[in-house]
Amino acid sequence: MQTVVLKDPPPSATNTGLLGDLRAFAHDRLPLLVQWAQADAPILRLRFAWATQYVISAPEYVQQVLQGNHRNYIKEQTFMRTVRLAAGPARENLFTSDGKDWLYRRRLMQPAFHRRCIEGYTQHMVNETSKLLQRWERLPAHSTIEVRSAMTDVTMEVISLCMLGTDLQRAHEQMKRIFKASSDFVISHSSALIKWPLAVPTPTNRRLNQAMEAITTLLTELIEQRRQALASGAEPEFLIDMLLLSHDEETGQGFSDDELRAELGGIIFAGHETTASALSWTFHLLAQNPAAEAQLHAEVDRVLQGRAPTLADLPQLQYTSQVFQEALRIYPPAWITSRQALNADQFGDYGLPAGAQVLLNIYGIHHNPAYWEQPEQFRPERFAPDQLSKQVKHTYLPFATGPRKCIGDTFAQTEAQIILAMIAQRYRLRRRDDTPVAADVGFIMQPKGGLPMQLEPR
Repeated sequence: MQTVVLKDPPPSATNTGLLGDLRAFAHDRLPLLVQWAQADAPILRLRFAWATQYVISAPEYVQQVLQGNHRNYIKEQTFMRTVRLAAGPARENLFTSDGKDWLYRRRLMQPAFHRRCIEGYTQHMVNETSKLLQRWERLPAHSTIEVRSAMTDVTMEVISLCMLGTDLQRAHEQMKRIFKASSDFVISHSSALIKWPLAVPTPTNRRLNQAMEAITTLLTELIEQRRQALASGAEPEFLIDMLLLSHDEETGQGFSDDELRAELGGIIFAGHETTASALSWTFHLLAQNPAAEAQLHAEVDRVLQGRAPTLADLPQLQYTSQVFQEALRIYPPAWITSRQALNADQFGDYGLPAGAQVLLNIYGIHHNPAYWEQPEQFRPERFAPDQLSKQVKHTYLPFATGPRKCIGDTFAQTEAQIILAMIAQRYRLRRRDDTPVAADVGFIMQPKGGLPMQLEPR
């Protein structure tokens, strides 16, 4: 029997010099991701100084890693070691864990994101958006607001009420500082050639350690409040309750308080930061595309007729959903994701060795003209029901795919649809000038320096 000889993936065009791809990737990531996605080979070999990684830009191979052969791939460990440092003393949560540990956490959390629970969360989404609109009403006419900050506030309130059973309004600014310190640490530490231990008082380390102390104090208080409420007979209804009452069926052991804090901190961050960023980009794109904005307003007016939306209204707010989906395609908050191969794997004629670190090029696939006609244009009609069958499979990956697809995808899309519809009922958001808005491509993709926009009542 003839042995098949697999080829090594070719090097990228920027894999040159002492640092390889590091200089180009640090300088301008998004155009480089698009360039890699349109290269002749679906897999390229990258070199970041002395570290070799592989970037995959073919949707069928992304599906192989995340779904078809997912058991061969764990979270990429170099990056995960950094994220675990930012997760607190427990070091593990749903995002960082793998294998049986991940499956246990996923099964435990999944009920909090079932449709019947989301139906109950809908009123929180409506209420918090109403409060935001009331704050805007008190501003002088045509005031300028910072959209990124406003979306962060409302999504943080929603996730804290839905997952913790309480609001974090009194701790809003503190939570923003905590999550910024964590994000800054992950970005800085993961890209640093010398990775200083947390005990070394670098500025980034000091800010992270202070943030960890602050969130430990805050979450400890919330955990104790819910523990006492459950002991007094309160019905379990929030994610925090499910975590407090959970236990391993074999050992009977539940989560420690450190583990609870790591899990809750992770879900609060993931549950508000990505949605806030995606909504900010949505308003930016609508301001640039008045025809799409007019169609959105017409739908919202026709379906809601001035009232607040309910879960039953969302199927009729189809174009509203399409607007958000297209924003996620153009500006996916999770613009890339990484995995590490446990064993060697084959992708067509190419072979990857055991231990290979793999980058899955979500942004490049979303912007590849082979899959999306004129991909830089904002076209919500791409996601109309009669167009979905024309999409190439696994070319739309804002929430990834496979068993580790984002647990909160339905929650996020429901929340965004409600917030977008309610704001569109009352306001147009306008850019103050034509200065291009750059993307800050860090832990998530967000508008660099915020997004100031002018409120224009409809």
